[in-house]
Amino acid sequence: KTMNEIKIKSGLDIGNGYVKGEILQNEFFRNGESISVPSVVSSFSNPNSILAESSDAIRSTISNLYNKMDVSFSSAVISNTGRFLVGAKAIAEGDMNTTFDVNTHQSKAQQELSFILALATLGATALKAYFDKNNQLPGEIVKAEVDVVLALPITEFQREKELYEKGFINNTHIVTFHNFKNLVRVELSFKHVIVVSEGACGQFALSHDVSLLENSYKNTDEPNENIAAEKNVIGIDVGEGTVNFAVMRDESFSPTASKTLINGFGTVLERVVDNSTEVAQHNITTRDGLGDFLVQGLHSGAKNRYNLIKSIVLKESVPFVNSIVKRLNKILASGNTGLFTTVIYVYGGGSIFIKDLLYPLLVDNIEDNDLKIVYINEKYARLVNLRGLSMIASANFNDNLSEND
Repeated sequence: KTMNEIKIKSGLDIGNGYVKGEILQNEFFRNGESISVPSVVSSFSNPNSILAESSDAIRSTISNLYNKMDVSFSSAVISNTGRFLVGAKAIAEGDMNTTFDVNTHQSKAQQELSFILALATLGATALKAYFDKNNQLPGEIVKAEVDVVLALPITEFQREKELYEKGFINNTHIVTFHNFKNLVRVELSFKHVIVVSEGACGQFALSHDVSLLENSYKNTDEPNENIAAEKNVIGIDVGEGTVNFAVMRDESFSPTASKTLINGFGTVLERVVDNSTEVAQHNITTRDGLGDFLVQGLHSGAKNRYNLIKSIVLKESVPFVNSIVKRLNKILASGNTGLFTTVIYVYGGGSIFIKDLLYPLLVDNIEDNDLKIVYINEKYARLVNLRGLSMIASANFNDNLSEND
């Protein structure tokens, strides 16, 4: 008998650049699973797309499903019932791509894009689990019950939390995959949705998982165990659409002292794409294309080209980096935050590329007091929020959750 009620327990960080996710271990996911999907969707416009029909083609599509999502939705939170390419497939094949508008002030909770990305990703997770278990595509709708922890930027978190939770919980969502000869449908229903603030979940991870501090750049010889135990800290999370300053006072997140800069590293990338002829010569024409190139280039062979483009990005980053330091000084000077704070952490996907500018500035900027600067190593910088989300998910969604809470 085939198995079609799937349970997914996960943490999802729907960033402006990437959706990063952790699926926790359970009977369907023996080792858990990590997900990274570019936050890009495109309306489907290719009637000649190749469908996976042979069993080999089906198997290969499923194993690479997060990079091949071709979906439509029946859900109260997504008004467009047409087909979408999502993630890597949108970058490769889409035209007229939609990304989060890093210049808008509209909340993620109000942008359909965040629901499209979350539902497509979780739908793919469910379909992969079904295939894993049954070794074939489903002949009927696959039902999945989801527990998820999601994060919102600090300023949106207070305003939008309820709305965001309700969008998921109060509706049933059907995700249809168009990759195969026959349509494959997944029905997602959400049992528990916990929305946390992006800043708080990053700090939760840094204080509970000292391995994230390995090989960090820091102006102190104090051992990482001691640093992680500090209770009054500020985390600067440099993202693509925002920079979050999470202020922790006695280990508790302080929403009033914490602030968000509405410009993230994505605005730098956009300026580079708009203004740089050198970048255009390398066929990089969009913000997500440039972001993707920087991430891939860290590991690729094309060193000269990577260094050239990185230097252009750094030049364009100077005002952005200055605005981060200025805002930090303002936070330290307001109320008595500066009196209490002992550690400044810097992390997030955008922090990797501006380290050569931002780290020395922070160290010089505050030399007259004992603040410890801990700039998280590029190996862990984009995983900090996600680690926090999955730790919060593990703490809340272990199997003995009572059925009726």
